[in-house]
Order: sequence, then structure tokens, then C-alpha cells
Amino acid sequence: VRTVDAATPRETIASLLKRFAAHPALMAVPVIDAAGVRGVVSRTQLELVAASPGGERLVSRPCIDIADEAPIRVEADMDLATLTALLVESEARHLAEGFVILSKGRYLGMGASQDVMRALQNSRVLAARYTNPLTLLPGQVPINEHLERLLASQVPFTAWFAEVDQMRGLNDCEGFARGDALIHATARLLEAACSPGVDFVGHVSGSRFVVLMQSEDWKVRAERILAEFPRVVEGQVSAEVFARGYFIAAGRDGGEKVRPLPRLALGILPVLPGVFESRHEVVLAAKHAAQAALAQYGSAMHIDQQYGNAYPQSLLFDPQ
Repeated sequence: VRTVDAATPRETIASLLKRFAAHPALMAVPVIDAAGVRGVVSRTQLELVAASPGGERLVSRPCIDIADEAPIRVEADMDLATLTALLVESEARHLAEGFVILSKGRYLGMGASQDVMRALQNSRVLAARYTNPLTLLPGQVPINEHLERLLASQVPFTAWFAEVDQMRGLNDCEGFARGDALIHATARLLEAACSPGVDFVGHVSGSRFVVLMQSEDWKVRAERILAEFPRVVEGQVSAEVFARGYFIAAGRDGGEKVRPLPRLALGILPVLPGVFESRHEVVLAAKHAAQAALAQYGSAMHIDQQYGNAYPQSLLFDPQ
């Protein structure tokens, strides 16, 4: 809501011209009387009147004579999506003039289309932080919040950093839509391995995921994910490519390049109470575990033994 003082119906065009001259950012002024909003006078309308033949004489007329009596009227509790749809269907001149914002019919102020577009963009950015639009898994903010809750509760859990690697061959040879489909299918695979209400999976960005697992059989679940991942890849490539085990892509020099099939790397960090002081330390250690998994051949898992055996009698590992 932008605060804009209303004009009365009998206020002259000349008076409003002075007001617009004094406020360059002002685009429109509502005209209001005891009955409510009568219309809106825009800067463009006033300038056209002043520049028309006999404009010197016309500016003494009341502003209601040139007011748009059918401006866009919006109740203050209208949601952003509905407002956006309303503006899209409106005439171009209304987008430039703005719209009247009301609360149960009472004038509050004016709204500008550029403010709506800015708010819409901000909401999309915020939504992306909370939910990944491709997989609909929790994004970075809820991942951080859940990790901090686990650390504060002093319970053992495992933090996974999962990454689908070597996507280039799939994207180049089958198309980016197939790459997105593989990421989506991987999200469902990780999600299916989690116990509802116990384990948590989030999508960081691109082809990278975080799993925060409290289930005690986490290693069995990780092994099952790795065993099932080839089936996920098979669903996104041709039978010939899957049987061959690699892509053949055209290189920039005109020759052929061999590209491997995508693989899944799981870096798993056992987190014991009191070992880590912050979520940043957990994430960093889990990423190092993922890098060790990526250093192996094909889809692989690396479990951080150092932190998992931080206690003399580990809660997560057999001391042997």
C-alpha cells in the first residue's frame, strides 16, 4: 500500500497538476467523497488535458470530469496470486495508473503493478528456499532448521550428503528434461528410504540432497538405495545405452566422446551427541564424506569412521 492523499471531486485539474509536478513519482490520485471512491485521475490524463487545445481553460474544471470512474479496486486481504491474475487481465493503462486498495470498502491507499511484480519475485525466491520446485522436497531453510533441532535434542543420527554425478552424458544425449526426470526420480528413491516422521530428506540444489536419518538401520537403507539407483537410471535412457553402459556424444572437434551413465554418491556422517557444535560443522564433514564417495568408481557410499567412533563405546559403530 502506497499512501496517496485523495482528491475531492470538486478539486480542480490545475490543483492536481501542481501536485503531480511537486511529486514526480506520483502516477495517480484517487477521487473520493462521502460515498466512497469515485474514480482515479492519472498523471497521463492530466498532461493530455493540459496539452490539448484550450487546455488553459480546461484546467479550471473539477477533476472528476476527467477521472476514470472504473479503476481497479482491490480489497486489502486479496492474496498475491489472485491480484496478479486480475492485473494480467486488466487494460495496459490501468497497469500504469495503479489500483485502489480498500479495506471493507474504506480507502487505504494506492497500489502499483511494479510493487506486485517485485513481491511476486520475492515470494518465488522465498518459496524456493523452503521447497525445491523440481522435487517439492524441503529446501535449504527447513534443512538447516531440522538439523539444528536434531543437534539441540542431543540424539544420535546420520547426516547424508547425496549427489547424482556424471549427468553430462544424459543431458547432452537425452536432453535436460531427462536429466530433470532423473533428479526427480532420485528424490523419490531417497524419500522412499526414509521412515515418515523419523527421517528427513531435503533438496539442496541441482542434483544434491541432504538426508537426516534417525532410523537405526541407516546402513541397510543406504545400501538399498545404491542397489536400486541403476533401475532409476534405466528409466531415463534407451535400452541400448543402458546395456552398453555409456553414452556416445559428439565432441566439439567432430569426433565422438564417451560419457558414463549417471551415478549416485552417498557421503554418510554418523552424528553423536556433543561431537559437533554447529550445523555448519556437520554439513562440512558430510560433504567431505561425499567427496570420498565420488572418488570411488561408479555409485558408491562412504561412511565417515572418524566421527562415528568419537566415543570409546560408539552408539553407531561396532568398536571392532
